[in-house]
Amino acid sequence: MIADQELWKEPGNPGQGLSGFMRLGGAPSDRNTVSFYMDGGFNYMGLLPGRTADLAGLGFSYTKLSGELRDSAGVPVQTHHEAILELTYQAHFHDSITVQPDLQYVFNPGASELSRDAIICGIRFTVSFR
Repeated sequence: MIADQELWKEPGNPGQGLSGFMRLGGAPSDRNTVSFYMDGGFNYMGLLPGRTADLAGLGFSYTKLSGELRDSAGVPVQTHHEAILELTYQAHFHDSITVQPDLQYVFNPGASELSRDAIICGIRFTVSFR
Protein backbone atom coordinates (compact mmCIF):
# COMPACT_ATOMS: atom_id res chain seq x y z
CA MET A 1 0.00 0.00 0.00
CA ILE A 2 1.26 3.47 -0.84
CA ALA A 3 -0.30 6.77 0.22
CA ASP A 4 0.95 10.26 -0.65
CA GLN A 5 -1.16 13.26 0.28
CA GLU A 6 -0.82 17.03 0.31
CA LEU A 7 -1.78 18.09 3.83
CA TRP A 8 -1.50 21.88 3.74
CA LYS A 9 -0.90 24.51 1.05
CA GLU A 10 0.95 27.67 1.89
CA PRO A 11 -1.49 30.51 1.12
CA GLY A 12 -0.52 32.50 -1.98
CA ASN A 13 2.40 30.19 -2.84
CA PRO A 14 1.35 27.42 -5.22
CA GLY A 15 3.34 24.21 -4.90
CA GLN A 16 4.56 25.06 -1.41
CA GLY A 17 3.39 23.42 1.77
CA LEU A 18 3.30 20.17 3.72
CA SER A 19 2.73 16.68 2.35
CA GLY A 20 2.77 13.27 3.98
CA PHE A 21 3.53 9.79 2.74
CA MET A 22 3.24 6.19 3.94
CA ARG A 23 4.10 2.77 2.52
CA LEU A 24 3.20 -0.60 4.02
CA GLY A 25 4.24 -4.03 2.81
CA GLY A 26 4.03 -7.57 4.04
CA ALA A 27 5.21 -10.92 2.72
CA PRO A 28 4.91 -14.56 3.81
CA SER A 29 7.61 -15.13 6.43
CA ASP A 30 8.26 -18.73 5.37
CA ARG A 31 9.90 -17.59 2.09
CA ASN A 32 10.95 -13.95 2.54
CA THR A 33 13.72 -12.37 4.58
CA VAL A 34 11.59 -9.31 5.36
CA SER A 35 8.09 -10.15 6.60
CA PHE A 36 6.90 -6.59 7.25
CA TYR A 37 8.01 -3.13 6.17
CA MET A 38 6.58 0.32 6.69
CA ASP A 39 7.80 3.86 6.23
CA GLY A 40 6.26 7.27 6.38
CA GLY A 41 6.99 10.88 6.93
CA PHE A 42 6.50 14.47 5.98
CA ASN A 43 7.97 16.79 3.35
CA TYR A 44 7.72 20.56 3.34
CA MET A 45 8.35 22.46 0.09
CA GLY A 46 9.54 26.05 0.57
CA LEU A 47 10.17 25.93 4.31
CA LEU A 48 12.69 28.79 4.33
CA PRO A 49 11.84 32.28 3.01
CA GLY A 50 13.22 32.82 -0.50
CA ARG A 51 13.95 29.07 -0.96
CA THR A 52 10.71 28.06 -2.72
CA ALA A 53 12.11 24.98 -4.49
CA ASP A 54 13.86 23.51 -1.44
CA LEU A 55 12.43 20.44 0.27
CA ALA A 56 12.76 19.56 3.97
CA GLY A 57 11.91 16.00 4.99
CA LEU A 58 11.41 13.94 8.12
CA GLY A 59 10.85 10.20 7.80
CA PHE A 60 10.70 6.95 9.74
CA SER A 61 11.04 3.35 8.55
CA TYR A 62 10.58 -0.01 10.24
CA THR A 63 11.72 -3.40 8.93
CA LYS A 64 10.79 -6.72 10.59
CA LEU A 65 12.77 -9.82 9.62
CA SER A 66 11.09 -13.20 9.25
CA GLY A 67 11.11 -15.49 12.27
CA GLU A 68 11.70 -18.37 9.82
CA LEU A 69 15.26 -17.33 8.84
CA ARG A 70 17.93 -20.07 9.04
CA ASP A 71 21.71 -19.88 8.80
CA SER A 72 23.74 -22.06 6.39
CA ALA A 73 23.59 -24.98 8.88
CA GLY A 74 19.79 -24.75 9.12
CA VAL A 75 19.82 -23.26 12.63
CA PRO A 76 17.15 -20.58 13.24
CA VAL A 77 18.57 -17.05 13.22
CA GLN A 78 17.61 -14.80 16.10
CA THR A 79 15.70 -12.08 14.25
CA HIS A 80 14.61 -8.65 15.26
CA HIS A 81 13.73 -5.41 13.59
CA GLU A 82 15.51 -2.31 12.35
CA ALA A 83 14.11 1.21 12.52
CA ILE A 84 15.45 4.43 11.03
CA LEU A 85 14.64 8.06 11.77
CA GLU A 86 15.78 10.39 8.97
CA LEU A 87 16.08 14.15 8.56
CA THR A 88 17.04 15.66 5.19
CA TYR A 89 17.05 18.97 3.33
CA GLN A 90 17.29 19.24 -0.46
CA ALA A 91 18.59 22.66 -1.54
CA HIS A 92 18.12 23.67 -5.19
CA PHE A 93 20.65 25.95 -6.85
CA HIS A 94 19.71 27.20 -10.31
CA ASP A 95 17.72 24.61 -12.27
CA SER A 96 20.40 21.98 -12.49
CA ILE A 97 22.17 21.61 -9.13
CA THR A 98 20.93 20.21 -5.82
CA VAL A 99 22.75 19.59 -2.55
CA GLN A 100 21.08 17.31 -0.03
CA PRO A 101 22.53 16.66 3.43
CA ASP A 102 20.99 13.69 5.22
CA LEU A 103 21.07 12.53 8.85
CA GLN A 104 19.84 9.10 9.94
CA TYR A 105 19.58 7.48 13.36
CA VAL A 106 19.44 3.68 13.02
CA PHE A 107 17.94 1.62 15.83
CA ASN A 108 19.31 -1.96 15.90
CA PRO A 109 21.32 -1.88 12.65
CA GLY A 110 21.20 -5.12 10.68
CA ALA A 111 18.07 -6.35 12.47
CA SER A 112 19.44 -9.86 13.05
CA GLU A 113 21.52 -9.21 16.15
CA LEU A 114 21.15 -6.73 18.95
CA SER A 115 23.59 -4.09 17.75
CA ARG A 116 24.42 -0.67 19.09
CA ASP A 117 22.42 2.14 17.48
CA ALA A 118 24.18 4.11 14.74
CA ILE A 119 24.22 7.63 13.36
CA ILE A 120 24.75 8.05 9.63
CA CYS A 121 25.51 11.36 7.95
CA GLY A 122 25.69 11.84 4.22
CA ILE A 123 25.39 14.37 1.47
CA ARG A 124 24.19 13.99 -2.11
CA PHE A 125 25.10 16.29 -4.98
CA THR A 126 23.08 16.24 -8.20
CA VAL A 127 24.03 17.95 -11.42
CA SER A 128 21.66 17.80 -14.41
CA PHE A 129 22.95 18.59 -17.88
CA ARG A 130 20.23 19.98 -20.11
